[in-house]
Amino acid sequence: MNLKYSIIVPVYNTEQYIKKCIDSLVNQTYKNIEIIIIDDGSTDRSKLIYSSYSDTRIKLFYKENSGLSDTRNFGLSKASGNYILFLDSDDYYDIDAIDRLNYVISNNNELPEIISISLKKVLPNEEIFDTLTHTNQSHINIKGIDFLKNEMLNGTMHMAAVMKVYSRTFLIEKNIL
Repeated sequence: MNLKYSIIVPVYNTEQYIKKCIDSLVNQTYKNIEIIIIDDGSTDRSKLIYSSYSDTRIKLFYKENSGLSDTRNFGLSKASGNYILFLDSDDYYDIDAIDRLNYVISNNNELPEIISISLKKVLPNEEIFDTLTHTNQSHINIKGIDFLKNEMLNGTMHMAAVMKVYSRTFLIEKNIL
């Protein structure tokens, strides 16, 4: 299945991290992605770094500072992929993250509306000091209420936007920002 993934990256004064973030995206093994970078009024050298990339999958936007939620919503309005991911500009993906995600989605009987993904907290020396996972690691579709119940009972309820993948159609149909 040749799904397209829109990765929305809000940027605000992250010059020391933004290169690693963007490198992790342009070097993904899965290529059908768009990278939407929205500068939320940075005052550091972030713009100099992200504007140096010539990858045609990158879409650059600049707006006055209005905060993370508004910036993500702006990115949603520019996205055209089947699925939406949010990545903070001081974070990065493993090189095959989208490939693995696409494999799971493509091997389901129906396209999921929301996917929960795991997150590793990594120190500057690359040492992993924490991993946030979810109870359901079986890669099967479950109802939202069952997911929430399992997460609450097992203490694995992580609701960070960067730990979710959303069907763009679902977000549009439900008018979710």
